[in-house]
Amino acid sequence: MAFTIGGAVLLVVVMLDILLTMVGANQSSPIAMRVGKAAFDLFKLLPLGAFKHRLMGPAVMTVVASYWVAALALAWSLIFFGSDAAIDFQMEERGSGPLDILAHVGHLLSTVGGGVSRPESTSAALMGVLIGVNGMVVLTLSVSFVLGTTNTVVTGRQLFVSLDIADDANRIGDRAFLDKLIGFLVALNASPMALYFSHEDEEFRIPKRLATLLQMIAEDSPETARTLAGLLPGLKAGPAASLRARLDDWARRYAPAPGLLRGAASPERDGG
Repeated sequence: MAFTIGGAVLLVVVMLDILLTMVGANQSSPIAMRVGKAAFDLFKLLPLGAFKHRLMGPAVMTVVASYWVAALALAWSLIFFGSDAAIDFQMEERGSGPLDILAHVGHLLSTVGGGVSRPESTSAALMGVLIGVNGMVVLTLSVSFVLGTTNTVVTGRQLFVSLDIADDANRIGDRAFLDKLIGFLVALNASPMALYFSHEDEEFRIPKRLATLLQMIAEDSPETARTLAGLLPGLKAGPAASLRARLDDWARRYAPAPGLLRGAASPERDGG
């Protein structure tokens, strides 16, 4: 019974984490973001290069997805292990152990089927249906989650290009551009995993470019910049006077390499 209760609690926690991250209109669940940040910090240790910049965002999202899959499989395995739901392994005449249960849960979660196990009781069959539905829900939500994140990255880079082809100072004061910036910041707030996507050209790195952009806005309108900065995921709150320092610190946390300071030339751009 203790295993079943523990598995049920873990299942609820993980599903809340998934739902808040994938379909929440606000910032992602703190669990998923911490897992993503830990993976991002590890990838920072890789040597700088074009491949690293292309890899970081997809790799971080893969780590987060792997955590979700592993946690769901563990939760359902604990529920099975602590219940009286019997499983028959057609290829061997023996009882089911922890790894057998994990294999059974794994092929049910995948929604593909093809496993060598089958339920021997009604409770096991019903649990199998729930696991399959759970797998389909997560798979369906994952598609929109990935598309939403990558669309946010693309929208940000499109915004930066439109800024580059005109004079920065004149364009920043344009109301139409400000509306686009607000729309992008709201989308970024709902899809903060986009911050982990890097680029060979530092002008297309979302955290660094946003920090620079908001600092330019702050020169003419500190309160406007402070309001816009409040939409940035993970930015510490504070007065307008400290906004520049807080933006620098925020952008530095998402730099593709440790110690890569804002404004410093990257090795690739210096020919490295």
